[in-house]
Amino acid sequence: MTRSSNNYGSCQHWEKLIPRVVGHALAGEQVPVFRDGKNVRDWLYVRDHSRGVLAALERGMPGVAYNLGGLSEKTNKQVVGAILSHLGLSEDWIELVEDRPGHDRR
Repeated sequence: MTRSSNNYGSCQHWEKLIPRVVGHALAGEQVPVFRDGKNVRDWLYVRDHSRGVLAALERGMPGVAYNLGGLSEKTNKQVVGAILSHLGLSEDWIELVEDRPGHDRR
């Protein structure tokens, strides 16, 4: 069994944070960020996740759980800020919106 951090990478569903930020920014729209943007997640690139799953399959032991993390904890606001910066945009593009029900802080 494997348990992983939040994954990011190609083919990610548009409703997820990173593709949503990029889509809004490229469309010239404000980027919605829940609450104050201080929700924290650990981020793991999807290919690294795949390598971890393969390693667990090839070398793991039955009945053992393997945690796959990216060692890259960031707040949502940090992630959004980095994307906006990469696109040459300021954090003024961030629009803080109402949080979704049951959204955990960490």
